[in-house]
Amino acid sequence: MKELKHLIYFENLLENADNELVKQEKTPDYDLLVSGDPAFFERKTGDAEKQDYIVVKDGAELTFTSKESCKEGYQTKTAILVEKDAKVKLTLEEVYINSAGFKNSCLQIADDSTGDVELILKGKNVFKTGSNCAGVQKNGDGNVGTLTISGDGELTANGGTYAAGIGGGTGASTKNIVINSGTVNAAAGSFAAGIGGGQGGS
Repeated sequence: MKELKHLIYFENLLENADNELVKQEKTPDYDLLVSGDPAFFERKTGDAEKQDYIVVKDGAELTFTSKESCKEGYQTKTAILVEKDAKVKLTLEEVYINSAGFKNSCLQIADDSTGDVELILKGKNVFKTGSNCAGVQKNGDGNVGTLTISGDGELTANGGTYAAGIGGGTGASTKNIVINSGTVNAAAGSFAAGIGGGQGGS
């Protein structure tokens, strides 16, 4: 009877191990990790020419972290898109996004969005963006929301050609950008502002 109990015990162990292996195989190997309620974001998969990105929905409070932290040579190619008019609170913690090969912004707020976006910086964060796009893109100078940056971390946002580091893409104006704390290094492409409008914008 004792041997039978041991046999059942080991069979249960093996079954649980198999289940864990199956779970691991079914879990996608994402390069940009998200912490928070999954009801407030959605992953979109691109192809060789279109970039993977994460859509952030109204009411989201999420934390983003690169799988390998912010290390040169381990950049994620997954971008972040905040839906139009969404009010969100996003924490960037050791994020390194490189969108240069896709001609997209690393973090884009939908054009003319009225939603307020709060970015909280933790650790080191780097954005390298494609042509005509801002590192953190916020196009619109009408009735638009406010982008507020705070925290005790660092953000380096490099805009693409003719685009701001933080603000407008090529030909686009921007407004309502507030930096309360943190270290922010915003480098523009040609003929654009570090923080402000892209070429031809304000």
